[in-house]
Amino acid sequence: SLLQDALQKLMLATRNSNELPNAGDDFDYYSSFESFRHVMDMEASRILQLMQQIIRYHGAKGSIHSGNENTMQQDEDRFDTLVDANDQIMERAGTYLDEASGVRKTETPLVVASMTPKAISGSWNKQMTKITESSRSFHLLSAKNIQRPQGKFKDKIDNTNRPFIPIIKEKPNAMKSLEASRWVLFPLSNLISLRFSYPHPYQYELDHFEPTPEQLKKVEPQTPLPIDDTPISMVDTEEDLRDLCAMLSQVKEIAVDVEHHSYRSFLGLTCLLQISTRTHDFLVDALALREHLHLLNNVFTDPGIVKVFHGAEQDIHWLQRDLGVYVVNMFDTFHAAKALGLPRLSLAHLLTTYCSVKPDKKFQMADWRIRPLPEQLVHYAREDTHYLLYVHDLLKNQLLDAGNEAANLLCSVLDSSTGVCKARYVKPILSSDSHLVIMKKARKWFNSQQMQALKEMYAWRDGCGRVDDESTGYVLPNHMMLNIAENLPKEPAGILACCNPIPPLVRRNLNELAMIIAEARKAELVKVNDSSLLSISHFERIISQPTQEKSAKLQPTEKRDPYNLDKVLPLIHDLSHKEGGVIQISKIDAQRKVAVGYAFDLYSYFKQRLKKVRKCRPLCERSHNAR
Repeated sequence: SLLQDALQKLMLATRNSNELPNAGDDFDYYSSFESFRHVMDMEASRILQLMQQIIRYHGAKGSIHSGNENTMQQDEDRFDTLVDANDQIMERAGTYLDEASGVRKTETPLVVASMTPKAISGSWNKQMTKITESSRSFHLLSAKNIQRPQGKFKDKIDNTNRPFIPIIKEKPNAMKSLEASRWVLFPLSNLISLRFSYPHPYQYELDHFEPTPEQLKKVEPQTPLPIDDTPISMVDTEEDLRDLCAMLSQVKEIAVDVEHHSYRSFLGLTCLLQISTRTHDFLVDALALREHLHLLNNVFTDPGIVKVFHGAEQDIHWLQRDLGVYVVNMFDTFHAAKALGLPRLSLAHLLTTYCSVKPDKKFQMADWRIRPLPEQLVHYAREDTHYLLYVHDLLKNQLLDAGNEAANLLCSVLDSSTGVCKARYVKPILSSDSHLVIMKKARKWFNSQQMQALKEMYAWRDGCGRVDDESTGYVLPNHMMLNIAENLPKEPAGILACCNPIPPLVRRNLNELAMIIAEARKAELVKVNDSSLLSISHFERIISQPTQEKSAKLQPTEKRDPYNLDKVLPLIHDLSHKEGGVIQISKIDAQRKVAVGYAFDLYSYFKQRLKKVRKCRPLCERSHNAR
């Protein structure tokens, strides 16, 4: 009963939150009245206090209340705090459920030992204590000045503002030749608007893929070897890669994972491939073998070999973009867990549930460009694929059992996995309205000067990132760019004041940014209509204009009573809570407002036309009688 009661309250809270008005709807209109703003401010304060109490009760980190009430990052910071708090609460709940079900036993957490040098008082000239490699474990993100691997690539990275061209040069295991696979019919307008994308080289093979009969039968799960007893090989030469491909071609299934880096590259870099068989783990250096890894297509496109991934949507894009590698015959354990209705779909949950292994995720955001790889990263990387084939066996059998020995549920998972393989990588293309995306997410409405500054800075950041091969987050993060656009600082020092910490490329190109802001300040100051930011069509903006003009002229006729939760919310058109009051108009949503305005315009138009017809009718009758 407690669970049902909590579920009903959650459903009610979700329904109420979905009914909250968005910017651009009636909320903006009603916000022009002081009584309505007073109500909303009190309710917002009460909700924030409840959120803070819940966070404090569960011992989660973070605070909803912000000292800077007018800062650009206020809502973003609150949203991030809520996301982090929810993750901590859900993770704790999942841990308790695992302990209650016996999946995970309570144990003392394993702490990785690290030696931290200590200061020696009174011995300034003594030799510093040697720093061991383990002491750098908590500095993996920014401990070293890593040499950019892009400088060693033989093929030039294509950061241009043009559609992605597949880098595949040969097509093994082909049912349709590579040359024939490149032909495609498309509207010429798509090429002009940069929406064109080349066809998938293995589209024909994926469309005609059929799983082997062995794939649709139950198997005896093969328990994986202990990870410390399993041999591991680092593949970083072309000769080792060819030996790996020859060995993989002899097995029936392999587990694959990809490690990626995106902060110091515009498009991103595929840094490492983890491949595991039943008896061996391999780590393939994708930075050192970048121009040779297309050899893996002999195995990855072989329909007789099952490739087991977990959550492969991004992996497929990275393999296509950097290595020209494609996948045929995939089993995605994420889609299998989803089809079985498991409570959580993460790889960590699968390893904990089926293998009694608690993966250490503290290296999840590590910089995978580091060479040589530290021992901690090697263990983390191989753990992602070492147990995956065993998890595949168990999930496959459960899918067959859930289908009453029929393979329909298993086939559904294989179809979903094949759909992931059909995905094509699409480069980020700069368009005239790309800057509106981040503004909508931040729910900011700018005037013409601020809009011009944001658009020009967005284009500058995009071009700078493409030329220097740096991510847009490294060049100028979104919240800093929005802060600069909103404040339009007059001096270069004001631009630096909007950034904390100051990005290196902002400091280097400070004069160029100052010129962009100066030009924006010279622009004609025109308030931008909110509806245009919501990408409504020109026709909808025209027909909604009369209603908006009429609404702007309405003013409150009397002072409202102080806010009382027991009373009906006092709105300008709702007088039912007053004695003898009459409801004039109850609740108008944005769509009805547009429809009413359009109908009023049509009515006025036809009314004028009817008057003219009535005036002309006697003349027409006399002319007809004369004939």
